[in-house]
Amino acid sequence: MVGLTLTEYSYIIHIYNILFYYFIITKPIPGETIAVDPKYIPLGSYVYIVANNGSWSYGPARAEDKGGAIQGDVIDLYMSSVARCNTFGVKKSGVTIYILR
Repeated sequence: MVGLTLTEYSYIIHIYNILFYYFIITKPIPGETIAVDPKYIPLGSYVYIVANNGSWSYGPARAEDKGGAIQGDVIDLYMSSVARCNTFGVKKSGVTIYILR
């Protein structure tokens, strides 16, 4: 995919105050769940994403969510925490995605 953008998401739950919550059919698993635009990657597809310089990889992951802000060639990677999301940042180039099935 040319011009692919990777972003990330996580549940943000505080004991007394739910800041962000949404319903999906499956439970997301860090390193194994992504949100996609089904026009680009069909839901249920398995993918493997790797940095072109070899510094990180994600997956194999299953496209289980379509997310409200996911349009076009954007993939949301499910992370274990907001801190991990902030550390990872947004990747706009330098990645290769392999669609496994």
